[in-house]
Order: sequence, then structure tokens, then C-alpha cells
Amino acid sequence: MKVLKIINSKAFFVDPSGNDQSISDIGADDLLHIFNLILTEDNIDMDDFRSLQINQPAEKIVYEKIYEKIENTLAAKSDIISSINSEYQSAIDKYIKP
Repeated sequence: MKVLKIINSKAFFVDPSGNDQSISDIGADDLLHIFNLILTEDNIDMDDFRSLQINQPAEKIVYEKIYEKIENTLAAKSDIISSINSEYQSAIDKYIKP
């Protein structure tokens, strides 16, 4: 799923309904949705801002920052999931005794 897009030199993100919205309109709930997708889906994709132009300077800054955070999260995805699973296993071991 492509979570960040550049179309006609304008930046977009995919909202929880699957619709493209202007990156200028992104909010905390939208970011949470995107990062949940990153951790639960395998086929996350984004348009690379380095190869496509974004005309609006504010959109470009927001897009670049979110893009970089997504790249970092994707690179650490397996470590994040392992850490989460480890935390749950500790809780299971602590509170659920056979």
C-alpha cells in the first residue's frame, strides 16, 4: 500500500478510509494510522521525494520529515515487533501462570 504519494507536484497521504488527502491536512490520527499500517502490513510504499518534485515548500518539508520517519521505522520494523512481542511475553509469563 502506498502511504505517501506525489501527484502533479503535490504531496498526499492515504487517510484511514483509503483516500488521498493533502499532506497539509495530516493530523495525529492520520499519522497513527500510517504507522499502524507500517507495523502490520508487509507492502508499504511511498513516492521518493528525492526523485519527484513538490512545488509547495511547506508540503515538501512535511513530506520529507514524515518520509524519513517512515523509512526509519521500516528499517527498525523487525526490532520494534520483537520488542513488542517480548513485552507481551513478559506480561503473559508474569500474570498467566500454568
